[in-house]
Amino acid sequence: MTILVILFLLGITAVYAVFFLLFKIIWMILKKNSNKWPLILAGVATVLLGTVTALSAYYGVKKIIKPFNPIIAAAQTPEPVYGEKAFNSPEYGTELTVYDGMTFSDWMHFGEIDLTVGIDTNAFKKDAAGKTFQSVTYAGIVRQRDVDENPFDDFDEVQGDLLRRRQLEIHSSEKTVINGREALLVSGTAYSNQGNALPFWLSIVPAENHQVYYVIAGTVDQTDNDTNQSLAKSIVKSFRLTK
Repeated sequence: MTILVILFLLGITAVYAVFFLLFKIIWMILKKNSNKWPLILAGVATVLLGTVTALSAYYGVKKIIKPFNPIIAAAQTPEPVYGEKAFNSPEYGTELTVYDGMTFSDWMHFGEIDLTVGIDTNAFKKDAAGKTFQSVTYAGIVRQRDVDENPFDDFDEVQGDLLRRRQLEIHSSEKTVINGREALLVSGTAYSNQGNALPFWLSIVPAENHQVYYVIAGTVDQTDNDTNQSLAKSIVKSFRLTK
């Protein structure tokens, strides 16, 4: 903490020095020899820059965190949640069967991509025996708009690139029907740069108006319980379009 404070003070000093030199040059151009106003204006400019930077950081963090408020609120409730339920998103006409404490974020928007992510918030709680849960189930829905290419071909290209980089291992990939639509169901494991394994199930579901939905789910399980991976599979296969 002391190092951070020292670095902060050094940063403020450097900014102040830059502003002072700037105003000093202006004063010299104006043929004035006094250091009083360059010192004062440098101080004012430093305070204003610090205030603007702090406010920008505050609103930036707030904007990033805001979509995750539903997850944060669910995680703060003390009791675990059990059972099957439906995650319904009427504005996008999507529905998903999820389990236990699975809670989704608000939808986030990135150009032609709309995204919501979910996590079983029981992972942040303790069971009746006072023990923490040994597995964490996650899920996500991505809606891509204005898609001109065949989404299955696009996936093959991305998959091939990731396989060459050894960041992905595909266990199975097959055409299926989800919600009455031709879809692709994929089982695999993604690997981080550190070699950590993240097993997942993915469904790719084309829809009308050049839209494609990608539904992913998986479980980070310290016990390697196959039941949880079956749960992830049932989540991605339960995807439904309601409009």
